[in-house]
Amino acid sequence: YILSGNGKPLVLLYSADKGAAFSKRVDPCRARLGGKVTAAADGSPTLWAACPTGTEAGAWVSDNAATTWRVAEPTEAGFPNSLGLAAASSSVALAWPGQQVSRELPAALDRTTNGGKSYSAVLSRSWHVSWAGFSDPARAFALVTGISSTSPTDLFESNDGGTTWHQVVIKR
Repeated sequence: YILSGNGKPLVLLYSADKGAAFSKRVDPCRARLGGKVTAAADGSPTLWAACPTGTEAGAWVSDNAATTWRVAEPTEAGFPNSLGLAAASSSVALAWPGQQVSRELPAALDRTTNGGKSYSAVLSRSWHVSWAGFSDPARAFALVTGISSTSPTDLFESNDGGTTWHQVVIKR
């Protein structure tokens, strides 16, 4: 999958032959606002998309290789326009920054286990996640700032699909 184009709107392209040929797929994001697409780590045809709207971002999921999409967020809280998503499967994904609940700061990292019907915070509101991703459906990583004053960015790891996290100690 490639979200492609020299300008907006971007075009979602799919190749089944390692890039020899591409076909257009349905892009769930609004024209001219861009977006980010990520494939699920379980090898299924599942894609998750983070689509800015101008005031908030929407989360979308496709279980059929971007042929159709469905909303992957509850209606009571929205995501910031800077939303990033990492997917383990069609039901499990990570979102950063988390949902804006009332006037509280969003969590650094939210997790859904039901395809986006609800999310819960898995990393502190006082931290900031700049990237997260799955290497397989159980193992995830996140780059986090705000943990300590001596290390500007720390690597966190989860071995249970993003439920619990521990800081990776990197010896220098």
